[in-house]
Amino acid sequence: MTEGPANPEEMLAHIGADDEPISCPRGRVVGKLRLLSLHDALHAPPRRYFLPGLLAPGEMSVWWGAPKCGKSFLLLRLAFGLALGRGMWGREPARPVRVLYCAAEGEGGLGARLLALHRKMGDPGDAFCLIAQRVQIGPPSEHLVDLVAAAKLHRAEVVIVDTLARTFGEGDENHPSQMGAFIAALDRLREEGSTPGQPALHVVVIHHASKAEDQKTPRGSGALLGAADLVVKVKRGTPSVALVELAKDDAEGAELTFCQCRKCSRLTPIYVAFLSRIGARNVLRGRFQRARQNARLTRHFETHRRF
Repeated sequence: MTEGPANPEEMLAHIGADDEPISCPRGRVVGKLRLLSLHDALHAPPRRYFLPGLLAPGEMSVWWGAPKCGKSFLLLRLAFGLALGRGMWGREPARPVRVLYCAAEGEGGLGARLLALHRKMGDPGDAFCLIAQRVQIGPPSEHLVDLVAAAKLHRAEVVIVDTLARTFGEGDENHPSQMGAFIAALDRLREEGSTPGQPALHVVVIHHASKAEDQKTPRGSGALLGAADLVVKVKRGTPSVALVELAKDDAEGAELTFCQCRKCSRLTPIYVAFLSRIGARNVLRGRFQRARQNARLTRHFETHRRF
């Protein structure tokens, strides 16, 4: 059996769709809607990314997991790196991305993390900005207008909402209609918070796992996952893993590792690179006896080196 195109973008390229956007507007405007013909659809501009294969303009992603699994840790690092033009997991942005991080759980512990990132990675300048206070997106949408204004003022391209629970408001996450209202507020943020002439806004939502013992699903109504373009489950471990559970137009099932270990963070970059090259060959005599142990350590340290 021959392999076909892996995603819609490859399919369009396979049938000869243009790789470059056409200069004139496509379709016909009907009020606030745009009516596209098949020809218009086949000549759509190629999909762009802020972070290849994960974060695309005009979309929403949900990153969820159990308490203390490293969700905020990971997304703060991802946000800071994007603002510097640096990615993760071998996926690099084409340029620095303007990020607004909404830390609705407050400043507790945030300053120390930002200081560590600044010392390790550098200064992103005004490309990174944050709100470190209670923000209520809704329902009711007490601060939505202000958040939209902040995104426009910062000319943000990615907005990270940390967390859903702290921004949901007085509604019930388990109620489909109220979760629908929250999703509608996020859609409004994406549409109205985008800056003309820039790529459309991507909204990242950080969410908690359900209280069930197996924690196989996020908390609250499933309407949130139904509306998401990307769903990533974060699991703590050595190393920790971000598992791509759902991707609208990209590969699913990718296991993206990252490190939260304090011990390995003290290793020098030279030593980490050394371990990365020789760990799998079982040459660290007297300390690690089996090749399987060394391979596991290689993945652990190599992840931290990229991180």
